[in-house]
Amino acid sequence: MTMLSIGVEKMLKLGLGLNHIAESRAWLPLNVLKNEYRHNIVKMEALLREAIRDNVGRATHRYWVDEALAAVENDPVWPPLVAALNRYGQEGRFYYLDADSDHRGNRCTCS
Repeated sequence: MTMLSIGVEKMLKLGLGLNHIAESRAWLPLNVLKNEYRHNIVKMEALLREAIRDNVGRATHRYWVDEALAAVENDPVWPPLVAALNRYGQEGRFYYLDADSDHRGNRCTCS
């Protein structure tokens, strides 16, 4: 799950970043990556799929893009997989590290 969630998250951020470059000639601002997207794979996947749909008319081979979108949209495994990776990314992989960093002023009372 760790490798899959990290890989999907990085792929989505790369796709969204490239889309942002195409629109504004600049990479995504850091605050968008860290605050708006964070580890929210469900949100990023929906945004990237919407961006692909909105720009499909610019594709060199639109047929293949349409076919790929249809395959993803009709895949019964993809939505629950994205939801599982999202939950793992937000509540598993980094949850305790993020929670610890929120309480960095507290001293460990471990012996």
